[in-house]
Amino acid sequence: MAQLRKYTKSNGSTAWMFKIYLGVDPNTGKEKHTTKRGFRTQKDAKIALKRLEAKVADGTIFNTTDDQNYSFKDVWIEWREGYKQSVSESTLLKTDRMFKLHILPIFGDYKVKSLDTATAQSGVNNWSEYVSSNKMIGYAKSVMNYALTEEYVIRNPFDLIVKPKVEPLKKEKKFYETDELKKLMSAIDDWDHLQARALIRLIAFTGLRRGEALALTWDDLDEKNKTLMVNKALGRKEREGKTEIYLKGPKNKASNRIASVDQKTMDMLLEWKEFNESKWIFTNERNDGWLTLSKPVKWLKIAEKKAGLPYLDVHGLRHTHASLLFEAGASVKEVQARLGHGQASTTMEIYTHITNASRDSFAEKFSDHVDF
Repeated sequence: MAQLRKYTKSNGSTAWMFKIYLGVDPNTGKEKHTTKRGFRTQKDAKIALKRLEAKVADGTIFNTTDDQNYSFKDVWIEWREGYKQSVSESTLLKTDRMFKLHILPIFGDYKVKSLDTATAQSGVNNWSEYVSSNKMIGYAKSVMNYALTEEYVIRNPFDLIVKPKVEPLKKEKKFYETDELKKLMSAIDDWDHLQARALIRLIAFTGLRRGEALALTWDDLDEKNKTLMVNKALGRKEREGKTEIYLKGPKNKASNRIASVDQKTMDMLLEWKEFNESKWIFTNERNDGWLTLSKPVKWLKIAEKKAGLPYLDVHGLRHTHASLLFEAGASVKEVQARLGHGQASTTMEIYTHITNASRDSFAEKFSDHVDF
């Protein structure tokens, strides 16, 4: 008899799972149980359970005939059902795009039983030009691990592949130095687009993610204590073949935080508030809804052109904030809390870029310390 229950995950959120007895495997003579977890709702878990119970009832659960020789795309569809329970809709959208654009065109039609290491290697070699090739390989491997778990195959062909060497791209700027950020802020001081000025400065001076900034309401702003409550974000999802914006929870538990705001940024926000009748701090032209996720990109490009600075994407302002925090002497834990990283390793991996100013001062700091 199947066991269906709710459980608490390591991050504190809850999900549904079930355990079911499948019967005696005719290939091994051993009793077999399986556990499926990660379902967001009881309804989702029940649907998956009913499908599995139907296979048990009609005797096809251990069927190893050619009818059960699934294609990679078939297995991906099954794997995706579980995967989508563990990620946000915006992450699912990005992953779906990666499969549809890169992974399925190569492996989709292959029968998983005939997919060997040589074929897998030949396929992934096509991804050497992509910076995200390791991520593609990881997803393809996850699908085949699912096939292994479900006993559709006896080995994962991606276990033995050699990752292709990715050609290094032209080094792109990841963050601005102190003097560059100052130049950017000076360039927008006389810009008559108050909302754009406020948004660019807010991200640069708080390190908020773009989606977090665009989800802010005036109720999140504490004028007295000069803080912002960060507890939601905007994301993208696919509905009926179209991409739409939606409001979602924070990226992780640590992303739910209170961020302090400097006085000049606060003044700029309050100045913008006088012209904004919406409950959202950053709003569309009709003042009745969210600002699109593409607007900050457009506005930053205009600001960079005004300042005569090299292109830096919106996330680069977050990098800039972190890098300058390190330069100012902030600890890894402090930067982690400020940016809402779930793990300190993320802070260390991404934001240990030091600025030219701090790097060039190392020699003098050492000389002053030893004093001889």
